[in-house]
Amino acid sequence: MRSVSDTALILELYPPLDSGGSEITTYELYRDQGDLNTAFTPVTSFTGASMIHSMGTADGLVLGKIYTFEFRAKNIIGYSPFSEVLRVGFGKRVLAPTTVTADLTLTGPNYITITWNQVPDDNLATRGYIVEMLRGN
Repeated sequence: MRSVSDTALILELYPPLDSGGSEITTYELYRDQGDLNTAFTPVTSFTGASMIHSMGTADGLVLGKIYTFEFRAKNIIGYSPFSEVLRVGFGKRVLAPTTVTADLTLTGPNYITITWNQVPDDNLATRGYIVEMLRGN
């Protein structure tokens, strides 16, 4: 994944480490319909001429959906196995929480209580937060 926004999703694909002993003649990119358990179909706008490919709503992508992609190469022998799948949400990145505060009355040697304002959803729903705590000396 190279970048994603509410206007474009840009994939950067990498050739396989082993070409099977002969030159790769073409690449194929597939995606689902943005719903779990839907069939993969070829991305017809992908020609394989460049390993960077941009897609958007003109290519049938719908804001707020999470798409799954897979990729494969072909040489004179045949097709490679498909790559690992990549899941990408098409939409704006979630904003960082604001007004993060610590409740020092509910803090101990191994824990801290913090609160923040919920981030408003845009194209993609906020599915959770990650909180990290660094131990000081």
